[in-house]
Amino acid sequence: MKKIVIAPDKFKHSLSALEVCEHIAIGVKSVIHDAEIQFCPLADGGEGTLDLLCEHLLLKNVKVEVKDPLFRNIKASYAISSDHREAFIEMARASGLPLLNERERNPLQTSTYGTGQLIKDAISKEVEKITLFIGGSATNDGGMGTVAALGYKFLDQNGNELQPIGSNLINVESIDTSAVNPGLSGVEFIVATDVTNVLTGMTGAAHMYAAQKGASHLDIDNLNQGMGHFSKVVHQWLGTDKSGIAGAGAAGGLGFGAMVFLSASLHSGIETVIDITNLKKHINGAELVISGEGNLDQQSLHGKVIDGVHKLASKQEVPFGVVCGGIQLSSEQLLQNGIKYSQALVAHAGSVAEAIAKAGHYTELAAEALMEDFSVQKQH
Repeated sequence: MKKIVIAPDKFKHSLSALEVCEHIAIGVKSVIHDAEIQFCPLADGGEGTLDLLCEHLLLKNVKVEVKDPLFRNIKASYAISSDHREAFIEMARASGLPLLNERERNPLQTSTYGTGQLIKDAISKEVEKITLFIGGSATNDGGMGTVAALGYKFLDQNGNELQPIGSNLINVESIDTSAVNPGLSGVEFIVATDVTNVLTGMTGAAHMYAAQKGASHLDIDNLNQGMGHFSKVVHQWLGTDKSGIAGAGAAGGLGFGAMVFLSASLHSGIETVIDITNLKKHINGAELVISGEGNLDQQSLHGKVIDGVHKLASKQEVPFGVVCGGIQLSSEQLLQNGIKYSQALVAHAGSVAEAIAKAGHYTELAAEALMEDFSVQKQH
């Protein structure tokens, strides 16, 4: 009996990670009827991560009233372990892009303040460790909003307190730490991120991600300049410079803010989830591992689910394949990156719209085609 592990991310706007597993399994079984299939739905630290962890760790949900990215009151939740020692926070629940409609998206005006409020509530429950998943943000504030909710104050040249939003990064001239939450010192912070970008420059937070959050070309330049200024002020006042560390630019610079203000250590989001879900054990002895996501492109190979699963499969010398909504890489690029088997829903559906509309059906067809290819190559 062939053991096949299915470990995908969600297909955004169509299927959850578990639904992707279920449909891939149908395609697999149509070719290898007696396959032993192991489901391992995953997330990379962005939206949906907390739901997966709650299932795996039997965590308790805690609801809190917080500010959304535009400072409106909303209810958001985080999770806490049964012994109350560890909290898990998905920043997208309070500061995520899906909380805003397209007209509202503007990283000059948005803030991670609500994420800080979730952290503040967890600290009030005397947790010892907080794991913060920082994918899917609507923000580009360098983490200023998050730590403002925890008592840090950012002042302009006249000593006036600034609203912690992207457009004010350039205006920060001093940092007041007199009212910082005393509970911060007793908490270990782990930040799990799905990207490895530095803080500024062409591969930084603004240039890589601000456009999808509603920024114009001019906005992006201003945000990048503001982030550079902010990091210099932080260095001047706190004596630390983390701007060049991989992951500093994650979630609009929240990676940077968490490192310098919360003494957080940065970890790969997908590797953190892989550890928690014990994927390494599941892959052991498998004949094939199948991963996938909505759209496979160059970014997928840097800290996303496919990247994490592929690295693990390679270490254990298990063949690796992907079923994705769309694939933006050439056959040569796929092979260069160790992806021997690949199928795109769009290739079967004929269009993106059709693939999304009948995602389950085309996932099954794509998985069936992948398994036929796998079976043929195994015979040779």
